Amino acid sequence: MSTSHLPVDNDGSSGAGRVLAALDRWALDTPTATAVSAADGTLDFVELAHRTRAVAGMLAERGVRPGTAVGVGGGRSRLTVPGLLAVWWLGATAVPVDDRYPADRVNFILRDAGVDLLLADRIAPGVVPAGVRRVGIEDASGFCPDLVVPAADECAYVIYTSGTTGWPKGVEVTYGNLGTLLAALADLGLTPGGVGANPLSPAFDGWLWCTLLFLLHGQGTAIIDLADGEPGDLAARIAAAAPRTVCMPPTLLASCVDALSSVDTVVVAGERCPRGLAERLAVGRRMLNVYGPTETTIAALWADSARGDDVLSIGRPIRGYTAHVLDDDWAPVPHGSTGELHVGGPGVARGYRSRPGLTAARFPTLPSGERVYRTGDLVTVRRDGLLEFVGRRDDQVKVRGFRVELREVEQAVEELAEVTAAAAFVLETGDALGLAAVPGAGATVEVAAVRGHCRDRLPDFMVPGMIDIVPVLPTTANGKVDRELLAQHAATSAPVLAGRGPSTPREVEVCDAWSSVLDRPVTDVGADFFELGGHSLLAARVVAELRERTGVRLSMQDLLAHPTPAALAAELDRQGGDRPVIARTGSWLVPWSTGTTGRPTLLCVPPAGTGCGRFREWQAELGDAVSVVGVQLPGRETRLGEPHPSTLDEIVVAVAGELTALADPEQPLVVFGESFGGLVGYELARLLGEHGRWPAALVLAACEPPHLREDPETLVASIRRGIAGAGLDEDTEEQVIELVRKDVLLTVGYEPPPDPGIGSEVHVWGGDGDDLATPDKLDQWAAFLGRDVTRRQFAGGHVFAMHHAREIPQLLGEIVAPQGVPC
Repeated sequence: MSTSHLPVDNDGSSGAGRVLAALDRWALDTPTATAVSAADGTLDFVELAHRTRAVAGMLAERGVRPGTAVGVGGGRSRLTVPGLLAVWWLGATAVPVDDRYPADRVNFILRDAGVDLLLADRIAPGVVPAGVRRVGIEDASGFCPDLVVPAADECAYVIYTSGTTGWPKGVEVTYGNLGTLLAALADLGLTPGGVGANPLSPAFDGWLWCTLLFLLHGQGTAIIDLADGEPGDLAARIAAAAPRTVCMPPTLLASCVDALSSVDTVVVAGERCPRGLAERLAVGRRMLNVYGPTETTIAALWADSARGDDVLSIGRPIRGYTAHVLDDDWAPVPHGSTGELHVGGPGVARGYRSRPGLTAARFPTLPSGERVYRTGDLVTVRRDGLLEFVGRRDDQVKVRGFRVELREVEQAVEELAEVTAAAAFVLETGDALGLAAVPGAGATVEVAAVRGHCRDRLPDFMVPGMIDIVPVLPTTANGKVDRELLAQHAATSAPVLAGRGPSTPREVEVCDAWSSVLDRPVTDVGADFFELGGHSLLAARVVAELRERTGVRLSMQDLLAHPTPAALAAELDRQGGDRPVIARTGSWLVPWSTGTTGRPTLLCVPPAGTGCGRFREWQAELGDAVSVVGVQLPGRETRLGEPHPSTLDEIVVAVAGELTALADPEQPLVVFGESFGGLVGYELARLLGEHGRWPAALVLAACEPPHLREDPETLVASIRRGIAGAGLDEDTEEQVIELVRKDVLLTVGYEPPPDPGIGSEVHVWGGDGDDLATPDKLDQWAAFLGRDVTRRQFAGGHVFAMHHAREIPQLLGEIVAPQGVPC
């Protein structure tokens, strides 16, 4: 691999040059070590270096250069890292976007930042503003452009934080700012090798901190997606990754302290770290307490136990930064006194994108002539020179490490016509927001409507966990909203809900677990978990606790689908009750949309030996017009360790039973089956038809008619040849082959039905080079079924569908919703 394009960047003057040079260093020194891992796979350092160059080439061919704003929307994928680095390779401006944010927020960010081109495999096309070009990170070419060394004042990235106007504001960070941070990070001297954990949002600058810190020091980035499939709890994910370094807000770290046995460096940031937690984290390892608003390029101060700092403080300024603690007259406060922290130095950001007035107010010039960022944070100057965080001057708060302007939440709620006033506050638990809303004269405000509106407008961490409808907002003596009183009221009151107390042992068990996690009594089995103040992190804790108590492998999806104690208790009984067959602990179906009512369903059955995880991307491609649901067989992804089905009929009956309850019967159903999954899909369509619900269409990919199937061992041998050279180690390859063998053996003894006809529209798709489901075999589906079928041929072999990851869902969208899907 050539490194001729990379300068030696010891002073950080070229900004991203230091991290790009580090990438090539590790690609030469530790080429096969993991550089990035995620749910969709891994990249070693050589692969990351090549992928970065390839994406940069694709961007260069589309005219990307310094000043071009490029949206990076790869989500929690391994490909987001090379996407970001490719933007910096060309000296352009990266605009990180979280594909999980509400559509309106993503659309606003792309418009406000002036994004010209969007790198996004996971953002629905309908969300993207008109005029923004869209390319997939997978579409990269082999062309490698020259490295661009941008001017120090060119914008390197724009991060959007909560804003008081009701919409987020974009912080512009220059390449000079970035270089200052990278030089300081290099001072930490972490031990190369291993991985660091990154469970943060890709639109949060904490995600950048993790990625840059790990890459500079030759550690891989283990991207942990807590919402992917069956998430379990964070502790299990951390333990499985066995990281050397973790960087997380205290709220997250508190839930996984016992899983950090592999960790030798722990970084806390984003919010105040409680003393008890800090004392536990610091035992036997290095600990850093890092402070830095987005406006100071992620970090500005830190306390480092390796140099003897008290990690309960936020430490001292890092290299390249200054800290001024000033009173209201901009005079320095003496030791032991409290003042507002102002951060200076070349790491201070350019300002807010397209907001000159706000920039002037928050980035003033001191009498000394130094330009600073006015943080709004109150700190105390200790005798030893360390700074201690005290609180805020304004209504900005921290929730789970994220900065939140309370006014943004309030304005979102006040958009509702029936609400005249709203006040947001932090619950006493510190990990979620509460909200009090005042109805207008004669109006009725429904809690569910307020919460639903917030979910449509705000990211998850800003959605109030508890909502109270009040006649008037309480005020302090000076006339301001008394948020402290609202928080106290929320802590001592429970929503008034019609319902009943627990009446079965299982309901008692669920209420007890909820009470423990929510830190409040839960006695109504009709209460909604999320209306009681629950959120995603607490939901993960509930799932983990109920698994431990019951022995049932409950999933996050189960809690989302059954958010009351009564419903969740019934689901636990269903999964854990006595059965005539082996109990299945996981669901056969995995939906990737929030609901299926009122929209068509696309059911996807994967080929032998594989899980259904890759179909999640199809949901992002198709948007909200279609509900994509995957069939998950035991032994893979979310159902590891579960016993394999004993017959093909067992699969079909189980899937049909769950599907009948899940899919909207008034909307079209399309079944897509691939290879072995095609046979499952065919039998499933027949079973549904026997019960009066033929799918609107059946799509058979790489699947020959049943009477022409090869014997199982021939199929296994062919698939073994297909995965040879795929980079799997010997043990993993054998595990995959064994799972394939178990799947295809279910076809032994399968007899085609005497009447193979089917009442669904049938599409048969195949690959030109497929040596199993050959074009000649596929052509015989029409004769087998005794009806016309629609045939389509693609470039590729037996797994052609995986290589047409964007075209296939678009074609399926046209079948499942011919009136139009935003593809």
